Amino acid sequence: MNPTISKETLVEEVSKAAFTGNAAAFVGAGISTPSKLPNWMDLLRPLAEPMGLLIKEDDDLPGIAQYIVNMSAGSRASLFARIQTAIKQSKARPNHYHQALARSAIDLVWTTNYDDLLESAYPVSAPVVHSRDTDIAHHHEPGRREIIKAHGCINRSSADELVITREDFEDYFVRHPLMAERLRNDLQRKTFLFAGYGYGDPNIASILVEARRLAHKVPKQRYMLQRKADPNKAPDASQRQQQWVMDLRRIGIDCAIVDNFDEYAAVLDSIALRSRGPTMYVTGGHTANSKLAEDVGRELAKRTDVSVVLFDGQSTGASRNFIQAFVDQAAKDRIDFRERIRYFANPYAQVPAFSNDPQLLPRLKEWRAEMLRSANTVLAFDGGMGTRAEVELAADLGCNVLLVAESSAGSSADLAKIAHVRKLLPDDSTYLSATDSGTPMQAAEIIDLALAKMPHWRSW
Repeated sequence: MNPTISKETLVEEVSKAAFTGNAAAFVGAGISTPSKLPNWMDLLRPLAEPMGLLIKEDDDLPGIAQYIVNMSAGSRASLFARIQTAIKQSKARPNHYHQALARSAIDLVWTTNYDDLLESAYPVSAPVVHSRDTDIAHHHEPGRREIIKAHGCINRSSADELVITREDFEDYFVRHPLMAERLRNDLQRKTFLFAGYGYGDPNIASILVEARRLAHKVPKQRYMLQRKADPNKAPDASQRQQQWVMDLRRIGIDCAIVDNFDEYAAVLDSIALRSRGPTMYVTGGHTANSKLAEDVGRELAKRTDVSVVLFDGQSTGASRNFIQAFVDQAAKDRIDFRERIRYFANPYAQVPAFSNDPQLLPRLKEWRAEMLRSANTVLAFDGGMGTRAEVELAADLGCNVLLVAESSAGSSADLAKIAHVRKLLPDDSTYLSATDSGTPMQAAEIIDLALAKMPHWRSW
């Protein structure tokens, strides 16, 4: 019997939970590995060698850290300084994994990592970071995303607050009671995705003990994404991984195993997009009406087999035409559209110069960023520089992008030439040909393309 689940199942279940605000991630050192941060062996080796210890990959590393502290008469100063210096000297930057997590709708991330790469990856407002019990005691701003550093932070914690020695792990739930209680509550309330951990990883051992205690009391699902064990590191690596996977299932954690780093990144990218749910933002020129936008909005309302949530940025022109036609058709067909529209502030109403002042484009992107970070698909009719700025931002934030050409003189053909925009367009030769030439497509064809990559589960 195969003890694993498919990566598609993991992506779908985590994404559904994240869209409804019921998901959390728990990430380990493997998420920071591509950033070339030093690993535990690199950190401890120069401190262990004077003691005559030659560190091996299968060593009890928290135990080695304990020996180092013991030899220093209980002082953790040299160990803390070594970690702090090594992380700072690495000059590491957030990698693809960090960025995918930051682009997702997962609003709570636990981590055992000491570095600050994850919080640096967020493209919009900075998340609230908790690294000690006193942080947990304070309320945070509603709607703000959270990162909880279960083992401390190199830039926020003191030497005594980092969890690194055997004693720290043994006493974790006693020395960090508020952190432990928050973890118990989250494990009971949310669907968890564990990422960046491998079998035998000491950083997650105490967490899994707590998960096991709750496994028979709480029906919440938990998932772990793993990369296939490398048989070149140990002849029985695959067998050990399979045994660990079966043991994780015993405590309520289902595992999906991928072959390589690229596939691992692709899974996180899929979660980043699908966790935004069936959501759509429509943009385009706001100085003239668009008949095509009206037709497309009306066509979407007729699709009773889907429940797309529209983001209304309350602009005029194409966006307004689209949404008004959608509302009119829904009302005509007696469809309750109240849950189908989510309203956001209109920057153009506040600052009309956004329409024609290039120097204000960075500010426009700031205003639109939080909305676009939550959008699965951006439908862009022909427009001016504001439309271009929003399309570029949507591409930066990993949205699906669908350019809707209205004429050969419109903006779609030029936007389709931008490399990071084009790679997000539908891989459909008929569509790409029409977009490149500025040839309008039929409303039904446009909606088909828009819905193709969007989750079809209900959004409320």
